[in-house]
Amino acid sequence: MNVLVIDDNSAFSALLEEIVIAAGHRAMVENSGERALLRYKTRHVDIVICDWSMPGMTGLDVCREIRAIPVRDYTYFIILTGEKTNRKNYLDAMKAGADDFLTKPIDTEAMMCRLAVAERICRTTNRLTQLEHLIPICSHCHRIRRNDNVYEQMQEYVSRYYKVAFSHGICPDCVKKYYPEIECR
Repeated sequence: MNVLVIDDNSAFSALLEEIVIAAGHRAMVENSGERALLRYKTRHVDIVICDWSMPGMTGLDVCREIRAIPVRDYTYFIILTGEKTNRKNYLDAMKAGADDFLTKPIDTEAMMCRLAVAERICRTTNRLTQLEHLIPICSHCHRIRRNDNVYEQMQEYVSRYYKVAFSHGICPDCVKKYYPEIECR
């Protein structure tokens, strides 16, 4: 997984980078929310680990900005704080779109466990997104099952959900099968 680490403290960023790599992931490190957003918009990022208190954009600002970007693969967001550790801060982080909330100093083993959880959630969420795009079709009559378990002809289904029209013709194989007297070119 690609992990974007955002912290204005270079020593702490280096520690997080080591943990991310030790957990088997690829790390990208930025020292500001602004730079991190530029990186996020141009690279595939699965997990973000972001400090709450930074000059300029805060970690909550970064989280809100990332959540506002149109749909792409799910990004798991971990917010870190050394000072904002009360219940209100936790709730603020969750309301901003964070998935996890950790306090500094970081316990290496706990962070590795959180990264494993983040990976499971990202993989499961992305797999579910892929499954949403599958269309359940009868292998015999080729009718499509809607969400209400009613089957309808493929043309009706596709026209309703995808706003397209069909034009009909006959493929060369069907001409041979159903109209053998017609020579197909």
